[in-house]
Amino acid sequence: MDVPLLLQTIRAAGGATFDPAGRPTNPGARWLYPRHPGQTVIVRASVDWEAPLRHFVETHRSLLGQNSPEWRAFGAWIHPEGDLYLDTVTGRFDREEARREALRVGEREGRRVVALFQFSSERTVPLAEEP
Repeated sequence: MDVPLLLQTIRAAGGATFDPAGRPTNPGARWLYPRHPGQTVIVRASVDWEAPLRHFVETHRSLLGQNSPEWRAFGAWIHPEGDLYLDTVTGRFDREEARREALRVGEREGRRVVALFQFSSERTVPLAEEP
């Protein structure tokens, strides 16, 4: 995996989804959310991101390989304050289904999912605003 190239992609776009080999992957119109919000890693803007990103991928790669019909990928995005968020992500095409599942996994893991993101529209929907 070319972590410097991956970081270049993340920085240029403000985030990215990628497969276990580090190749960008397009989630299309899926509404994305962390599959394991309790394992989200936040890397402060003041830290060199290369080693934490490499470690996250190596540590969490097995979560993408689990037998499942779900679409899964690594997700990385830069918070407006500059920190890098790393997750294993999944998604649903139906926004309401994604909302319900995001709330369920957040409760299961003890860490609330705060938003859904749709790659195709570049739209973020805070769950606090959801009915």
